[in-house]
Formats: sequence, structure tokens, C-alpha cells
Amino acid sequence: MRASIRRTIRCLALLTAAGAALAGCGRAGVPPGGRGATPSQPAVSSTAPASTGPASTSPASTGPASTGPASTPPSASARLAAFFTAAARADARIRYAAALVNGDITTTSIHFSKATIAAIEAIDLTPVAAAIPPGMPAGLMQPVLLAYSDLESRVAALAGALRHAQDEGVLPINGPQAREVLRCLGHGSQAAEQFTADLAAARTAAGQTPPLLPVAPDSRAAAELALRLSSINLINSCSEECGGHVFRQLEAITWQPGNVRHSDRYSGTISGIGFDLTYHQGQGWDVNIHAC
Repeated sequence: MRASIRRTIRCLALLTAAGAALAGCGRAGVPPGGRGATPSQPAVSSTAPASTGPASTSPASTGPASTGPASTPPSASARLAAFFTAAARADARIRYAAALVNGDITTTSIHFSKATIAAIEAIDLTPVAAAIPPGMPAGLMQPVLLAYSDLESRVAALAGALRHAQDEGVLPINGPQAREVLRCLGHGSQAAEQFTADLAAARTAAGQTPPLLPVAPDSRAAAELALRLSSINLINSCSEECGGHVFRQLEAITWQPGNVRHSDRYSGTISGIGFDLTYHQGQGWDVNIHAC
């Protein structure tokens, strides 16, 4: 019997095949952001972040009405600029943490240093998720969420490895705990290898997509995005999972008959698993996927 768990846009991050240097990770010297930078800590929330559309600015006019052309919405590339920046920054932090992890693995043992633990715990994908605009067409949403799932897969792999190693001290390389650490780390290697190409594909898709119209934070389009992000997070970290799941296709969503298209509550299934969504003013969508 599956227990219902409440899942939100939460974020950590990863990785590489353990024991071998991660391509492009560089040296584990100064964390991204510069020496002395203070990384943000992972957020713990009960709701998906509310999307933010442009604020209404319609003061009473005291002069003649404007006869100029109506302003055009920003391009899809412009709407996603913050996402691309946040995703690249998260990738750099993940690679930095991965380099530290690799340095803590020897031919005889695994022992995560305090610096390694701090680097893993400092990774936060919340700004990445919050920068994804709702209302994207499927042809753009799919590559954007693929790039996000690359990051989440790596995050969950690192977090899973940390879960097995943090409280155990020095792990003999052939022991059961070390094998679990290496198993989790390996789950992030494919996503690490494909992230750069996947992010580039998302940029290309954005450049080929017409401008995105503003979407209300309590709309079903915003609810759908919150649901898809939560599902990506959940499948990568549910129970004993530790990454390894990337999404090259959009998951099938069935909305329960009777749900209106603009409501504060929705239900249905995603990939055949039931969900409930509830909107909280000023906070966003609370996502409850009946799994794990």
C-alpha cells in the first residue's frame, strides 16, 4: 500500500562516476561565487514557488490616451534567461562538489570531509525551478524540464551518497556502505555528461518559440508546471532512490473530469499515479503525489 507523501520544489544536486575525475569539473579549490562566498542553503517548503508575472501598472491617465503600438511580450529566450543563468550556476556548484567527492575516494576507503559535506549541502535548485515560466508549449517545456531533470538527478545522487556516508566515518572501499555510496554516485554520471548539450538544446528551442504570454500564478498552466517539477524531484529521491532519472519525454497527465481550467484545486494522475494540487495565495501550488 503506497503512502501519500507531500512533495514540493525542493532541491539539492550531483555528479559523476565515483573515483574518477569529472570531466570539466576543474580543481576543487574555490567554490563558485568566489573565495569566501556564502552558498545559499537548500530551501524546505510545503509549496511549489508561485510564478510571477508582470505586475499590473494601470494608473489613471491625466493626459490623452497613448496612440502608440501595444507593447509586445518578451521573447521566450528572454523569459528563460534567468533559468539558463541559474542552471549554469547550479551546474558549476555541482561540479565543484563532485570534485571534492572524488578527492575523498581512494583505492581503500571513502571519507567525506567537512568541506565536501558543506559543498553538497549548499547546492540549491530552488532558484532554477523558480525561474522556469509556466505556460510553455510542449516543444519548449520538454527540453527545459530535461535540463532541469539532469540537475535534479545529479543532486539526488550526491544527496543519496551523503546519506550513506555522512555518519559512518571512514568506509572500507569494499564494504556495503561504500558500495551504496558508489552506486548512488554512479546514478548521476549520465546526467552530468549530457547536461551541457541538453541545456544548449533548451536554448535553441527557446530561440525558435514565439513570445510567451503571461500566465496567472493560480492558473492550471502554473499548476501543471509545479506538478511536473515535483514529479521529477520525487522519482529521483523517493524512498531509497538516489538520482538516475532524467525525462526525455513529458509525463502523461490526466486531469480529473470536472476540474475547471481555473481553480485553486486540481486532481488527476501523472504517469498513472494520483495527485492533488492546492493553490495558496502568495505561496504557490501545494503538490501531493500519491507515491513513495
